[in-house]
Amino acid sequence: MNDQLIQLCIDKQINALTSIKSLVRTAKYRHLYKFLVKHEGRIFISGVGKNSNIATKISESMASLGIKSGYISPTNYLHGDGGFIEDNDCVLYITRSGTTDEILGMINHIKETRPTITQFLLHCNPKVDYLPIWNMCIPNVKEGDENSLAPTTSTTAFLCLLDTLTIALSAQKGFTRQKFLATHPGGNLGKMLREEKNV
Repeated sequence: MNDQLIQLCIDKQINALTSIKSLVRTAKYRHLYKFLVKHEGRIFISGVGKNSNIATKISESMASLGIKSGYISPTNYLHGDGGFIEDNDCVLYITRSGTTDEILGMINHIKETRPTITQFLLHCNPKVDYLPIWNMCIPNVKEGDENSLAPTTSTTAFLCLLDTLTIALSAQKGFTRQKFLATHPGGNLGKMLREEKNV
């Protein structure tokens, strides 16, 4: 077992999360948060590959915490799923490189055909000098595997950053523990909240 590699993988993720602690205090982050607070449509989260799993998890977390949301695959969008998105919705993309073909294809199609839909892109590539929509880079993201290729640190960083938005938006909307019971009646959480309600 390569203990040094394992420790390095952990350190890389810690460094990225430390960068996010600074990122959430920037004007860019606050701009995104303020837009989403006022936004009345759904927030679609979009990503491909491993990031599709992160996007799905965030959409589900938002839904359970009272935020209208959905997941959409950029690939499926280009094959008919664009019909899921309405003109008052917004889309938030996650892509490590910032240059994923499927995502850029979706971005450009929405820009050309439905310009009322606001789009945001989160990425980890400080070398990108142009992107067609508002974007924000998460700095200090270095993947944790031996070849620095597999999504490890980047998926952790996206998950953390989007979790911060989710809980901040939910708190701003005044979401309560009993409202959570309405969206999450099952499992130990549902049982616990029912018991609280009946006390």
